[in-house]
Amino acid sequence: RLLALTSNESQELKRVAQKAKRVVSICTGAFLLAQCSEKESLNITTHWAYAGKLKQSYPALNVDEHELYTQDGKYWSSAGITAGIDLSLHLIEQDISKEAAMQVSKAMVVYLKRSGSQLQFSDILSAQQSKNPVIISVIEHISNNLEQDLSVSALADKACLSERQLHRLFVQETGEAPAAFVEKYRMNIAKELILNNPTHLKSVALNVGFKSYDGFRRAFERQFKVSPQRFKSLFLAN
Repeated sequence: RLLALTSNESQELKRVAQKAKRVVSICTGAFLLAQCSEKESLNITTHWAYAGKLKQSYPALNVDEHELYTQDGKYWSSAGITAGIDLSLHLIEQDISKEAAMQVSKAMVVYLKRSGSQLQFSDILSAQQSKNPVIISVIEHISNNLEQDLSVSALADKACLSERQLHRLFVQETGEAPAAFVEKYRMNIAKELILNNPTHLKSVALNVGFKSYDGFRRAFERQFKVSPQRFKSLFLAN
């Protein structure tokens, strides 16, 4: 439910926000952020279900319903409650250290720099803790290029290693084979795309690197034991 402020409350919120070094909103708190911001054309996000209403209420805003969180100067906003966790982890990393953020993420059973839904994946946590620069580079390449060719041969070429060397090093550092890691990463992003913006499933498949919807469906079922269509239906029903 959206909170309506009185005139006095709104003025007090603006006064406090103007003095603050950082102002953060979570989920529909973006409506309050829009009220207290000194910038009318603020870059902002909120839960996808309220993005249209936010834009309608404050037409000058640049509302991005696809991002987990956004920054515009000292103003930060997150899409939903779990995205607020991602934003909090990012701010901990920014203010303290990546190690501190990792400790918090492990305690909360979420993974740092989430690209998918908030699930317990110890292999992804382990991968992000790797201190090997080659593996760190490969994982960053995977996370930033999911729509591209991420076959073992392509990743090996990127790392300037043979496929056998990459496989051995990746398993040694993460406990997971490269191909299995890529599929899990892609499926978690796909799941989040459905959760945050339940759009056409074929578009989701393309966004995470699948040219064939059937291939995407089989991979999704391997990871979550449910079809993408069934998952979408259950989510919308709830």
